[in-house]
Amino acid sequence: MFQEVEMNPTLTPIVELRNDLIHSGLSLKSHNEQTAIYNACQDMIREYILRLLGYTGDYFQFSTPNTVSSI
Repeated sequence: MFQEVEMNPTLTPIVELRNDLIHSGLSLKSHNEQTAIYNACQDMIREYILRLLGYTGDYFQFSTPNTVSSI
């Protein structure tokens, strides 16, 4: 899915947090760690959708709304 839009994200932290929550209902990660993973996931999904739609140009990421990123 990601390779089709020329992305190679690191999914390990997202999968680990998901597994913690699904299998035990809790995560031992701190709130800051969980928030960072959530923000990274939001950024990845937004970039994926923009690439899938064929968008090329600047956009604002979820995790750093005052910073412009480019595709």
